Amino acid sequence: MIMRSLRTVAFSIAALAFVASARAEEFRIETRVFSGDATEPASESVTLFQEDVVYDFLEDSPQVAIFRRPQGDTPGRFVLLDRDREIRTEITTDRISGVMKKLREWASNQDDTYLKFAADPRFDESFNESTGELVLESPLQTYRLTTTPIEKSSAQTQLQDFLNWYTQLNALVHGGPPPFPRLAVNAALARHAAVPLEVQLMNAGDKPTLRSEHLITWRISKQDRQRIDQAINDVAKYKEVTNEEFHKAEKTAGK
Repeated sequence: MIMRSLRTVAFSIAALAFVASARAEEFRIETRVFSGDATEPASESVTLFQEDVVYDFLEDSPQVAIFRRPQGDTPGRFVLLDRDREIRTEITTDRISGVMKKLREWASNQDDTYLKFAADPRFDESFNESTGELVLESPLQTYRLTTTPIEKSSAQTQLQDFLNWYTQLNALVHGGPPPFPRLAVNAALARHAAVPLEVQLMNAGDKPTLRSEHLITWRISKQDRQRIDQAINDVAKYKEVTNEEFHKAEKTAGK
C-alpha cells in the first residue's frame, strides 16, 4: 500500500498538463519515486502513449491501467487489469468526476486544516524561465520542480488528460488525501508549457518527503509495443468483474 501511495503522488506531481493539437503521438515516460532521503527508488513505472490510448505499467505490481480519454460527449474510461487473478474492471471518467465533486465538498467542510486547504489549494507561484525552476509554495505544502520546455505540442492534450484523470482515479480507488493540490501543479505546468524532470514535495518543512524523477522519450521501442500487445490480449481474455470485486481481490492479495 505504501508503494501505491508513493506512485499516486509521483504521477500527480509529475502532471504534464498542456493545451494542444489533436494528433496523437507515440512516446513513453519512465518514473522513479524516492521516499525522503532514500537513494534507491521505492517505485518505478513505465507509461506508454500510443494512438490516444495510454498503458501504465507499475514495475512492482501485477496491475496495469489502460486509459482512453474522453471524446466529445463520450466519457473516457480506465480498464484496470490484475494479472495475478486474470480479472479486469472498468471505471468511467464520469464516475470519477462525480466522486471528486463529493470529495471536494466533504473536505471543505472538515475542521482539519490540511483538508480545508486541499479542497481549495492556494499557492504562491514562481517560475524562472532561464533555469526552468517552478515553485508552488504554501505554509502546509510546497512543490519544487525542475522543468524543461515541452518539445512536442501535439503530445500536450494526451499528457494532460491522462495524468489529470490518473491522479483522480488513484484518489478514488486507493484513498489518501484529496488530489486537488496536485491538480493545481498540473495547471501551473500548463501555464508555463513545461515538463517536469524532477519534483520535490515538502509538507510543512524544508526536507522533501517525496522526490520523483521523470524521463520522457519521444518514441516507443519494440519491447514497449510487445507490452502493449500483451495488455490488449489480456483485456480480451480476462474475466470482467465489478469495481467492488476487483478492489476486494486487491486488498485480499495485499494482506
